[in-house]
This record gives sequence, structure tokens and C-alpha cells, in this order.
Amino acid sequence: MQEEVTRREVVAVDAEQQKQNIQQELLQLRQNSDHQIQSKVKLIEEAEYNRKKVEEEIRLIRLQLESTEKQRAGAETELRELRARAEEAERQKRQAQEEAERLRRQ
Repeated sequence: MQEEVTRREVVAVDAEQQKQNIQQELLQLRQNSDHQIQSKVKLIEEAEYNRKKVEEEIRLIRLQLESTEKQRAGAETELRELRARAEEAERQKRQAQEEAERLRRQ
């Protein structure tokens, strides 16, 4: 009978020790999970910050591109106008030379 009591006490102590071990392990797992969650949240925040930075850089590049395209279009228009003026000047020069030649012949 005494042996049975002793055996049950040993089993009870062992069960209590296992319970404490499981609780300690569960606590450790929760702490690890919390730490992992905090790490993931930090990574997400950093990724979001970097995404916003990249989006802002893209926006600025688009604005620069639009400005450059407008400048190019303006330069092309100016070039066409200058070419037209040069052609007109060349036409007037030929006309003046022809007129001068005609006057010399008279």
C-alpha cells in the first residue's frame, strides 16, 4: 500500500514537472512567435517605406521626362522654323542673284 502511495506521488511529481516543462516550452514558443511577428512587421514597414521612395522617384522621373519631351518638341518646332527661314533666305538670295544677272545683261 505504501509502495502504491509512493509510486503515485512519484507519478504526480513527474506529471507536475512535465506540466511545468510544457508550460515553459509554450511560453518560449509564444515569445519566439512574438519576436518573429515583430521582425516580419519591421520588414513589412521597411518594404513599404522603400516602395514609397521608389514610387516618388518614378513620379519625379516622369515629370522630368514630360519636361524633356516638351523641350524637345519646342526645339523641333524651332528647328523647323529656322529651316523654313533658311530656305526662304536661300530662295530670296537666288532670286536676287537672278535679278542681278538679268540687270547686268541689259
